[in-house]
Amino acid sequence: MDIPSSINPNRLKNSIIEVFIDYNEPFEILFGDFYNNVLKNGQYKNIEISSENSSTEDLTTKKILFYNENIKFVFSENKLVINCNEKYESWSIFFPEIKNVFSFLNLNSNIIITKIGLRYISEYPGIDLKENMKFEFKFGFPEIISNSYSFNTEFNYKDSLAILTIRNQIPFNNKSNKNEVIKVSLIDIDIVKDNLNLKIEEIDNIFDSISKSHTYEKEIFFNILREDFIKLLNPQY
Repeated sequence: MDIPSSINPNRLKNSIIEVFIDYNEPFEILFGDFYNNVLKNGQYKNIEISSENSSTEDLTTKKILFYNENIKFVFSENKLVINCNEKYESWSIFFPEIKNVFSFLNLNSNIIITKIGLRYISEYPGIDLKENMKFEFKFGFPEIISNSYSFNTEFNYKDSLAILTIRNQIPFNNKSNKNEVIKVSLIDIDIVKDNLNLKIEEIDNIFDSISKSHTYEKEIFFNILREDFIKLLNPQY
């Protein structure tokens, strides 16, 4: 099938990229370079955050969250995490922001990219996915029809590991009206590339890996949906 470039609206609740790193120099030096480069760029605000389980005096758990209107990101000792901020607009906006954050790393350092995970979570309030997906949920009682369910599977997809989670018609309290319960369905796709061993100076190969993960996300997403449902999502080609 032809894979749409996007749907409108995109229905994405969150988009996350996790970049796991290895290095053999003090993290304080790596983070100092990163922090200074973000400040020089001048496009991002920052706030200090800490683990929910840490005390206010525990400085080792404190992190800096950088953000602008499109993304937010945190650089910690073992990974760089980038999220969309409030609302995911499009890959044409998100990917350049990812590239920009990578530019804050010292490309002359000995950082090794070991693993990259790209995850998209899309949300469908009031929609029953079992009527709209190429997927059937059955178990030992064939006469029973599940109204709500959660399903998780991991499988190899091309050169990556795909983690697919489907949550169908899960009851949630309405944020604007706590007395109202609404049913929400979620499609959560995580594409993981492990054992990469890419030097930070191999930046084009790193970006190529991320771009492929985004393509895999779309391929899996559109291939698990029924074509008549895709048409209702206003696909853009």
